[in-house]
Amino acid sequence: MATAFPITLQSSFNISDFTTKKEDNVIRSEVAIGRPKRRRRYTSEREIFAGSIILKSATEYNTFMAFYNTSLVDGSLPFEHDHPITGTTTEFEFTEPPTVVPLGNNNYRLSMMFREIPS
Repeated sequence: MATAFPITLQSSFNISDFTTKKEDNVIRSEVAIGRPKRRRRYTSEREIFAGSIILKSATEYNTFMAFYNTSLVDGSLPFEHDHPITGTTTEFEFTEPPTVVPLGNNNYRLSMMFREIPS
């Protein structure tokens, strides 16, 4: 069972910089003659998400960093969060480390990239 995203943090992503796209699901193999061979990588679709939340204190920053560094072992383990569009509990994994940008007044923008793990 995956670790749940901390409930004390903002639960929905900021609409201004939220994006989603389908992960490329095709493997291409070069051949000596003719078109490259192509096949599906997975039988189910996977989505990639990018989004941000606002951390409103150093405590929220520390909560997220403990979640990422300790609970998820530097982001190597999956986590559960509500799907940003459907709202159903879904398992995800980070695709790269998060980025934190100070906004002033002890507020920070935490940007994340993660992908859905098909069930």
